[in-house]
Amino acid sequence: VCDPDVIQPYRNIMDNTYESSGLKSIINKNNLGVCFFSPLKHGLLTGKYKSPTTFKDGDHRSGIKDFQNNEVIKKTLLICKKLEKKFYYHENPIMHGIVNALFFDSPTGCALLGQRNIDQVKIASSLGEILSHEDTRWVKSLYKVWFFVELNKVRYDLKKDGFCFLPKVFLSEEIQKARNGLRRVINGEYRS
Repeated sequence: VCDPDVIQPYRNIMDNTYESSGLKSIINKNNLGVCFFSPLKHGLLTGKYKSPTTFKDGDHRSGIKDFQNNEVIKKTLLICKKLEKKFYYHENPIMHGIVNALFFDSPTGCALLGQRNIDQVKIASSLGEILSHEDTRWVKSLYKVWFFVELNKVRYDLKKDGFCFLPKVFLSEEIQKARNGLRRVINGEYRS
């Protein structure tokens, strides 16, 4: 029997199944702590990468296709500019937006940030405040709109198919429930 005090899920503003997977309700129901892993998507969301990047053999990022996708890189850079403009008053506006937007629905949560040098430690120490509901929704909307646009580029009929990416751990009835929920969002029947 496993009786954890803290759960460490993969979550960032671009890959965010924390609520839809049911994990958030389990954490809240059981009064557990949550520490988000990879809130920067291994650095991709920071705007650090200006062009498609390949990594050495053995580097776990080599398996993440978004690092080699020029459209993803360009869109990330555009979003970073919007974050800089919106949060100009913060000393680290991009990080402020992409990390702190994770905390609105998880006020007792934290994020694991790689801190390999003193500059990264200083940046991490400036983070952790909970964004307002309005700012959180704005940041999430930058990625939500992008998600639907990218799916449409792949030529899936979202209204008909209710296509969405789901982890393999979902049971078939959970997958169908998630697809039905996505159809409701696409058809304008549900708004978060």
